Amino acid sequence: MKKLIIYTALIGLLVSACEEEDSLTPSLLDENRVEVMMDQQSEYGSQPLIEEWYETYNTAVLFEYQDTLDFIYQASSQSANNVWLDLSFPQISTLFLDEEGNLPSENIEAYMDYVEKGLVFLDTTIFDYITPGSTIAGMMPHKMLISASLSGDASSSHYWTEGDYGVPGYKDANNFHSVFNTQAMVFNVNQDNLELGADNYIKDNFYLFLCKLYVQNDLYEEFNDEIYKYSEPYFNTPIMDAYIDDYGEDQEDWTELTPNGKVPLSWFLSKGFVDAEGFYNFSFKTYTESTYPVDENGDYILAGPDDAYGWKRDADGNWIKALKVVYYHDYINVDINDNDDLFLEDKAEFIRSYTNQVLYRTYDELSAYPDNVQTSLKLTANTLIDWGIDLVSFNPELEQFLNE
Repeated sequence: MKKLIIYTALIGLLVSACEEEDSLTPSLLDENRVEVMMDQQSEYGSQPLIEEWYETYNTAVLFEYQDTLDFIYQASSQSANNVWLDLSFPQISTLFLDEEGNLPSENIEAYMDYVEKGLVFLDTTIFDYITPGSTIAGMMPHKMLISASLSGDASSSHYWTEGDYGVPGYKDANNFHSVFNTQAMVFNVNQDNLELGADNYIKDNFYLFLCKLYVQNDLYEEFNDEIYKYSEPYFNTPIMDAYIDDYGEDQEDWTELTPNGKVPLSWFLSKGFVDAEGFYNFSFKTYTESTYPVDENGDYILAGPDDAYGWKRDADGNWIKALKVVYYHDYINVDINDNDDLFLEDKAEFIRSYTNQVLYRTYDELSAYPDNVQTSLKLTANTLIDWGIDLVSFNPELEQFLNE
């Protein structure tokens, strides 16, 4: 009788296990998705660039893929997968299908020509800046997809739009440049869109590509701690709290340069943060202050032919063109009563803000920063260069800045 009970229990466990297994997503561990898809797309002929990238960087670039298996489904929670269900990234082949959804043989040449343009775009805007055999060459994404378009829910928070050239979801949710998750990265190579704004695509894509490398390889911790030594004590804290700690609560005493409670950008920079506007929910602005200097007798100074001027009355009551001097004071547009205006959250967000600057800023802009920020910018740029990223080719303005 005892053996019968045990046997019955074992049968019950086996049945239960089988029922649970049926509800799970198959692991597909017996199938190498990359090899399957590489073989499938090779039926259209050889693709030298794809073969070169796979051999050099172990990166498979796919123009034929399955949405769920090659991007959406990740080895994580179902909720992590669900955030991508709204994303639309159709294959390039969809542009050449007939009404029945088939690819006519007469369309294959045009299809492959479109694919080739997408591959060349990826080659000249991403791979050209990666040094073969370098540290970063061994950290490349295992899978990249090129799609006919890229769109999603504008309200979703998983699209990174913080860089200077990021696409704001509320404005153009049907034209994202690229997106990534733990499994792959998708690049929108729609030729019509590229013709309208190739420069924006190139700049945003490379920023997002670096972010993908950071996340995939846990690279944030590999940067020199000196980069954020001024800033780390302030991470994720209200900006106004720090300003009040430094200058007190009386707005009239804060600063003569930017009156009426405006916080100078120079103070913000002194903490090591940079004015990468896309990273904040406030703006960086300029306050204009106009004055009319007087001579030793207290009379207005006449403006010269090339001077700015304003109409003022002289000592005799006559209107004259008085010299006008305009001062521009940069400040951060934060509210003393709003504790939602925070410094950047952590090292990761801080490193990305500095990455944004070294990718996009001119020499004049970079060299105008205070010494503490310049030092951190140079450390950031040189770290990326040491890893094998040809940053100077991407932003030639860095050459003079890094060699001073």
